[in-house]
Amino acid sequence: MPTIREEHAAMISNHVCKVKESDYALILQDVLTLTILESVNCMTAIFDLHRGNYRHIDPQFQKLLGHPFPVKAGYESNVSFYDLVHPDDVTKLQEADIQAYDRFHEIAADKRHHYCMNCDFRIRTASGDYIRIHRNMSPLTYDREGKLWLVYLQFGCMRYKTDKHPISAWLLDKKTLRMESLMKGWMSAFKKKIISKRVLEVLILTREGLTVEQIAKELSLSVTTVYNYRRLAMRELGLQTIDQVNHYLGLAGIMKLVAQFIISLFMYGFAT
Repeated sequence: MPTIREEHAAMISNHVCKVKESDYALILQDVLTLTILESVNCMTAIFDLHRGNYRHIDPQFQKLLGHPFPVKAGYESNVSFYDLVHPDDVTKLQEADIQAYDRFHEIAADKRHHYCMNCDFRIRTASGDYIRIHRNMSPLTYDREGKLWLVYLQFGCMRYKTDKHPISAWLLDKKTLRMESLMKGWMSAFKKKIISKRVLEVLILTREGLTVEQIAKELSLSVTTVYNYRRLAMRELGLQTIDQVNHYLGLAGIMKLVAQFIISLFMYGFAT
């Protein structure tokens, strides 16, 4: 029976899309617009599942990790992204990635742009120290037969979360705010502790700048309940300040409506 690492490697190496060189020219002329929209609070990358390499990766991210990664056909790196992930996290991360890959192909075509996969884990930096980062992964476009082709990645440092927080991974429906754990054999801290849509709505409205009183009125809750929801969510997510809430929700792909709209245009425009 193959190991998770072998299964993950096979998933990438065996993935073949129905695309041509002209398709690359068509889609990649505009796709890097996303890096302009999203580069303020996070580092971005675009991974090509068909060719098994990056079409784009933020130079800041490569500098942070201290390693170049393949960004064009034929270029080989001695270090893969997963080689830098903490040994205690890498198997769980690869297993979650396999599950996300399967789910992205199972979701109905007209709903795919609603979904993203979120995870946070430890990774080794250029200094040799491990830091926790959050990775948001969204389907960018599929080939003509509905097979996932390009994946959009966003990375952000989470220095306010410590080693005591376990790796977590979940699939998020950004339209319904439904979360689905991707941790086989482990329960994600997020899934286990924070599964209420209403709790997440409190955090989103906090991020939009509403006061506790305004949130209570908007959601038809008492002020005390809003305080309790916010305190519960912040404690379980390892967040101490409202600024950290804003940063975390941004990394998780919540309330990024402009980017979601552009992603949906790319996906539907190519498929049709």
